[in-house]
Amino acid sequence: VAFMARSCLDVFRSQNKVDRQQGGWTCSAGRTRELRKYLNRPDLRPHFDERDMICKVKQDVWRWLQAPELQRRAAAREFGALNLSATVDFDSFRSHPLWMRGEQRASLGVKSTNCELLRSTPGRTRWSTQQWMAAGDAALAAAASPEEE
Repeated sequence: VAFMARSCLDVFRSQNKVDRQQGGWTCSAGRTRELRKYLNRPDLRPHFDERDMICKVKQDVWRWLQAPELQRRAAAREFGALNLSATVDFDSFRSHPLWMRGEQRASLGVKSTNCELLRSTPGRTRWSTQQWMAAGDAALAAAASPEEE
């Protein structure tokens, strides 16, 4: 699991270039649909302040619940002491050849990309997500079990 960490002010500025007619993405989706995903999960509620920006909510849940849980599982050798997570700084990608500066990203919309591989990726459904999770769980279980010779 990789968590992409970015300045919440930068995220706020970026996401509000979308849905400007509705007051920006924060108003049209961030404070409604996106936050609801966190509010509807009782296990997440103690780890964030619902008055914060959705970016901070996500960062707090990662910092105080998800990352420590993945570290606990790795330490407990539940997954063969595999490192299960990383927090990656958004700005660390600036030197990547596909990096686009802010003004170059101005024409991008929600879930758009300059990566050809991702453009061909099929849309995500509940069924495909379950399939993907099952494949990931199977791979982790295989990696954690001793190899048979």
